[in-house]
Amino acid sequence: MNITWRLAKELILSEVKQNDFLAPTSKYGRKIVLVPPSTSNSRRFMGMESYNVQIGKNKFIDVPISMIENLFNASLKNNNEYTSYIFHAIYPGLAGPKGTPCYISTVGQIFEKAGLVIKIGVNKYWFKTFL
Repeated sequence: MNITWRLAKELILSEVKQNDFLAPTSKYGRKIVLVPPSTSNSRRFMGMESYNVQIGKNKFIDVPISMIENLFNASLKNNNEYTSYIFHAIYPGLAGPKGTPCYISTVGQIFEKAGLVIKIGVNKYWFKTFL
């Protein structure tokens, strides 16, 4: 049985905490700087409840809860797989040549840190089945 968004959100909010590192082996570790209920100050996500993640020395991205929810729901409809294709379908241009590719893996790592997925490839995650 698939997990519901309500339970997934609870797990994400309880397991992905301020000062956690999503990718401890990378240079900057994808540190969680701010957690919900903090809100985004970026133009695209202004005022949305978001995680703020450090992805470089002086580079940060906001990952709104609404983005995580949209990708969660789309992934369940995609045979329980979260992939870069899912991300590009919902957020075209946000990650890619002119965007920030870190969004795709950061969302996957948030799912992974919450215990919702297993990484099965580069930017490819499979949602666990919960009984």
